[in-house]
Amino acid sequence: MNVVKAGGSVLRSSDDYLKLAEVALRLGARVVVVSAMKGVTDALLEAARLRDVKRFGEVAARLREAASDLGARGEAEEWIRRGERAFRSYAASPAPQLLDEVLALGERVSMVLMRRALEALGTRAVALDGGEAG
Repeated sequence: MNVVKAGGSVLRSSDDYLKLAEVALRLGARVVVVSAMKGVTDALLEAARLRDVKRFGEVAARLREAASDLGARGEAEEWIRRGERAFRSYAASPAPQLLDEVLALGERVSMVLMRRALEALGTRAVALDGGEAG
C-alpha cells in the first residue's frame, strides 16, 4: 500500500493541498497523512501559552481562508469552533487535555483540506483523525 506523508513545511496554502493531492494520485497513494499547515501548531501553542485570544483568532482566520478556498468551510468550521471552545476553556483553567485539543486543531482542519483537495480532483476520500484511524 502506498502512503504519502506531508509535513507542515510543504502545506502553506490551499494550493499546496491541491499539489499534494496531484502527487498522491500520481503515486497511487491509498493513504495520505498530513500535518498542520506551516506554523499553525507553533502559533496555537503560543496563543495558548499567552492566553492570547487575538493570536488564536488570527490562526482561525488563516484556517478559515484555506477552507473557503477549497470549498470546505462548513466542515472546517466545526473543528475550528471546537478548537475555540477548548481554547477558551484552557485560557480560563489550563489543563493538559485542553491544550491537546487546542493543538490538534491544525491537524484536524488539515485533514479536511486534504480530503477536499482529493475530491476536487475527482477522487473519493475520507478524513480521519488519529483517534478515528487507530
